Amino acid sequence: MIFDPVKMNELSQKNPNCWTWKIHQSGELEGEKAYLENLIGQVPHKRRDDWVSRLQSKHDTQQIAAWFEVMLYRWLKEFFDVDPEPDIKGNNA
Repeated sequence: MIFDPVKMNELSQKNPNCWTWKIHQSGELEGEKAYLENLIGQVPHKRRDDWVSRLQSKHDTQQIAAWFEVMLYRWLKEFFDVDPEPDIKGNNA
């Protein structure tokens, strides 16, 4: 999903210093990679696709913002029934 080898290779060509690429190539962060993949696998496809796309972006700001949303989702999920893609009138039209 996020750390797909083909996507990560493309990302490394566009921005070899970006955050997601550094996690991908680090052998010490396998737990973090699995943790992110698991969290993102729990959300509806539309939200998952958005997060994955932004985590694979060549822009560090998009990667960090998406990571923050994933972590916020995880934290809120511990305490509340969270819907990461709520149906708000006028939002999904």
